[in-house]
Amino acid sequence: MRTYMAVYDSILTFHTMPGEEIQRARTVLVQIFSARQSAETTMKIAEEARLFFPKAVVVGLSTYENVTSQKARETRPVIVVTTFDDARITASCLRSTEKSGMEGGRELAKKVLRSDTKLLLLYGDSSASCMDELLRGIDAVRHGVPLVGMGASHDPYSPAHLILDGEKAEGGAVLLGFGGEDLAVETRFHSDIRTVGPKMRALEARKCRLLDLDGEKPRARIAHYLGEEFFKELPENAREMALVQQRGDRLRALSITDLHEDGTIRLSGDVAPGTILTFGYLPDTEERRFEPPALASAQAHLLFTDPSMTIHRRGDIHRVVEALSGSAPVSGGFGTLSIGSVGGESCTFTHGFVTVAMSETPKSAKDPAPAAVSLPGSPTDPSTRLGEMLVRLSEILLSEYRLHQEASKRLMQESTTGVLIYDEKLRLVEADSEAERLLALSARLDASRSLTVLDAWVVESLRQGLKKGHYTRIGKLFEPLTAQTITLELATMPLEIDGRPAGGLAMIKEL
Repeated sequence: MRTYMAVYDSILTFHTMPGEEIQRARTVLVQIFSARQSAETTMKIAEEARLFFPKAVVVGLSTYENVTSQKARETRPVIVVTTFDDARITASCLRSTEKSGMEGGRELAKKVLRSDTKLLLLYGDSSASCMDELLRGIDAVRHGVPLVGMGASHDPYSPAHLILDGEKAEGGAVLLGFGGEDLAVETRFHSDIRTVGPKMRALEARKCRLLDLDGEKPRARIAHYLGEEFFKELPENAREMALVQQRGDRLRALSITDLHEDGTIRLSGDVAPGTILTFGYLPDTEERRFEPPALASAQAHLLFTDPSMTIHRRGDIHRVVEALSGSAPVSGGFGTLSIGSVGGESCTFTHGFVTVAMSETPKSAKDPAPAAVSLPGSPTDPSTRLGEMLVRLSEILLSEYRLHQEASKRLMQESTTGVLIYDEKLRLVEADSEAERLLALSARLDASRSLTVLDAWVVESLRQGLKKGHYTRIGKLFEPLTAQTITLELATMPLEIDGRPAGGLAMIKEL
């Protein structure tokens, strides 16, 4: 396996490559990363590539910037030619006029998958459709084969475009399958996204369009915390602050890509109704580590990311490319999003990157394990766009917290029954002296303040209190100090702050 890279200037660029050596390879892949060039320019380069390498699989797509071993942020078109001694490549494309969604993904994968497929590489047009549905269709038939990729870039000056072997896959996707007995592949998903702020529930969503967030239009809910200024500079502000969901054991970042007149928003990936979302950003201040693929005999690396990585943690991609290129050439690009596996399922995400290591050389026991890459932090300037967002968000959260504290204090002072406030994980937040006495909280709770150690009927009542509506139950408790059994009425209800779930409230009365 060998990789040849060149920044494209003209058709003469192909003359700088060892044509005869490339032609002798069993399989040839030519990838053209456009760097904001038009679809016509990318097609022109693709036609020239097919002229020089007739048997090659030629793929072209729009990117914002490119990644090469020499430059982590290349702003000119890049041609990447990879030759394989043994591996085979199967390729197919899906156009917007053909089957879409899960069905389209399933059919596309069936055309590409073979019994020895080791890697699936997907390039898609996220401006035309929600790619997560396509991914679910591919997942249904890929049977554990790693899937990575990137969304083609798009902006008003350079619409998204995809090309496979001289044909445009407008509004669709291109899928490549790499297979071969000697081919070894390893992928890595990396994101340093940090969550901040309230938990918000997506009450209504349709594919990539978020229709209701915590009972409000998403624009109004997000503007409450980040200000109306956030929406005046999209997509730039969305590259600073994302919406984040928990996906398996990973955090998945979603960028806001469009704002609709009715106050709903479009995201870079889909969310299901009921999904819990919070805000997320890339922290500048903390040092992180990137664990390179353990494939020490790697002969080629691919890296895919999105523009958020060019703003904060901007040195991360440079350091990762520098570390990976020590063992093999690195190529890739900045698209609208990355594609990888999170929690065992394929999905789109932003504010991170994926890497792929490939080799046709058997791994030797003498091969050293790649060293981890240190990604140092630097202070966040509060005068920057992100700094201003974090300051506003902190101020709003502090005011809501104070309001909550004042309301709970007044309630406890005026109530003649026991009052207990707890969070969504059934941990005690606050209790008055009557609730303390009736439930013997001091004797029963440990340092974690978890209320799950109380009697089963009490715990079940507290859980019911986290749901919509009121819940009342009468039960008995044994009082160890007096050796008597007391009867309690326990009324629970959800607690909200400004329409946002914030735990539960319990009123306790002895009968």
